[in-house]
Amino acid sequence: MQNKGRYAKNILAISGIGENILSGILAEMGDISRFDNVKEIQKLSGLGLVACRSGKHTGETKISHRGRKRLRI
Repeated sequence: MQNKGRYAKNILAISGIGENILSGILAEMGDISRFDNVKEIQKLSGLGLVACRSGKHTGETKISHRGRKRLRI
């Protein structure tokens, strides 16, 4: 239970995130300590970067938008 409090303090330190948004994040993600690194959290929320490529054409890099929509604020 102490780990959740530690993560909550870190998330609340982010500008623009209040207690309501924090409760939504924690409800969607569950136990944050189960993630090994930030990339896993990005993938869960659909905020991972994807390069748009086809053959020789290299397009721009975009957000994947795959994952849980409620985590993309």
